[in-house]
Amino acid sequence: MNKARILPVLLPALCCILCGCGKKDADSGKVKDSESRYSTQTFRTHQKTLNGVSTDIPAGACEKMTRTTVDSQIGKAQYSTVQYRNEHGDPLLEYEITLDTSEQNDITCYEYEYNDKGQKLWECKYSTVLGDPRVVEMYYQYTDVTDEPVAIENYEDGLPSFLIEQFYDDYGNYLGVYTEYYDRSDLTTRKKEIIFKVKEVETECEYDDSGHLIKSRMYKTEDKLKSERTYSYDENGNRIKEDALYQSDVKAPYYHILKESRYDDSGNAVFSDDTYWDFGNTIVKKTTYEREYDSENRLIQVITTYLDGGTETTTYSYEPL
Repeated sequence: MNKARILPVLLPALCCILCGCGKKDADSGKVKDSESRYSTQTFRTHQKTLNGVSTDIPAGACEKMTRTTVDSQIGKAQYSTVQYRNEHGDPLLEYEITLDTSEQNDITCYEYEYNDKGQKLWECKYSTVLGDPRVVEMYYQYTDVTDEPVAIENYEDGLPSFLIEQFYDDYGNYLGVYTEYYDRSDLTTRKKEIIFKVKEVETECEYDDSGHLIKSRMYKTEDKLKSERTYSYDENGNRIKEDALYQSDVKAPYYHILKESRYDDSGNAVFSDDTYWDFGNTIVKKTTYEREYDSENRLIQVITTYLDGGTETTTYSYEPL
């Protein structure tokens, strides 16, 4: 089984941050800050995470979800993911079990914490994929302008790694991102010595009369156009199409990315199709997702199909606690 397909991976997707939606035109001013406005968290690694994630049911958990994936090339499931969720359906603890032995598999485990608004404040991944235990933590900060985080700070094994700051105007429209990378060469200190800074993009956004984002232009710091995106929506306001074209003179993994979705009457995404073209205009990646939900709008099955014809079927089951 392709382990990369079934294990969630916590990696910063700096090149894939999307424009936030608002009902006013984006501020035409440029992001001028050259230093981050945030010095977010202090060292706060949970000791139990350093020793592996406990299988104890977290406080506040109301539901246990089990996710099992079968790869068509293997023909049977080897692992199953157990997730404890709060009353809002947010995950609090997640780990895998090996189905043959029914034992916890500590290759990758996650813990989460939220504020009173249900916004994620802390996310931690404990992993032994590379051999020695490794702890990666993400801290999140918010403002009243948007529900999206305005600051995300990463720690690896207790040491600061990078900080992402996202900029928004007063209407919640995304303007750009600033990133600091910290020196990790001296593992005895937790000092945040900046070794590299990036001010990724600025955006121009256009909206329809309903306030839906319909077009965005993304620029690199030196005002060079990086990409253009267009968006379409169904009659219920669900985004059904996102079409992105990247310029050939910028660093980007793909030339063209098209994402299309369909929704049911409850607003659940029942079908998605993601297609990627390289700069030779050849399809190099294509993934479709067919989703099924129960009467409570909980996801119960996902059939994933890849460009090579391989499929995965993931089933979800729920138990009240």
